[in-house]
Amino acid sequence: AGHTLGLILYDLKRSLLMTALSSEKPLPVASAFKAGLIMYFVDVIDVDVWGTVPVEYWNANSKADMPEEFHESWNQHRAILRYLHQTLVLSDNVATGAVMSYIAKALGRNDAVTAFNDWAHDTVGISQLSGLSGWINGVEAGMTFADERYLNNQTSINSLLVSFDNMMTSRDLGLFYVWMLTYLDDQQLQVCKDLLSIIFTNRGANLERLAQQFEGVSYSKNGSLSTDAGYVVTDAG
Repeated sequence: AGHTLGLILYDLKRSLLMTALSSEKPLPVASAFKAGLIMYFVDVIDVDVWGTVPVEYWNANSKADMPEEFHESWNQHRAILRYLHQTLVLSDNVATGAVMSYIAKALGRNDAVTAFNDWAHDTVGISQLSGLSGWINGVEAGMTFADERYLNNQTSINSLLVSFDNMMTSRDLGLFYVWMLTYLDDQQLQVCKDLLSIIFTNRGANLERLAQQFEGVSYSKNGSLSTDAGYVVTDAG
């Protein structure tokens, strides 16, 4: 009781649980859930949208920034490709809502947040303890931006019940990456890795620094927010 940290370390190569701390306890996920959006995108959206322009050009300002062979596809899909880059690299909240709206529309739905939660539960396999209760920034007008299943959810922090908007367990957050590495095809996986490995202005979040220290590459998404219960920092990958 009283833990404000959820942690799980799992060796995928050896199928070995290394250590865990409150791994089934819902805690504020901050922006770390956004990594799931690129996985969601490549799983649901046609490859012609995301697979014809290299990730390095997704945030380009003009055709002059890339080889001519990518001009037509980039011009057609540049808005959503930029939103994806801004969501994952810059952690832009408005871009995040735009991405969720784009996918919901492609699925024929008008509930952007609930659609993401349903995919995370039904496809990735996260538990019912985890989910977004709402996301208003950037969600298209006319779409619902809340999931009533997760409104007013609470968790215990220092033996007190505290409400947070969006919560996930560390186990469920990790499952996004397990699913990515296990079920995506080579092209889908490479796009996810290319985007998740970009480090904006060498900020070096926790897992990014750790990966660099061991001469590796981090495929991660961190996040932070200020709450009444204190400052929340999350990381996964």
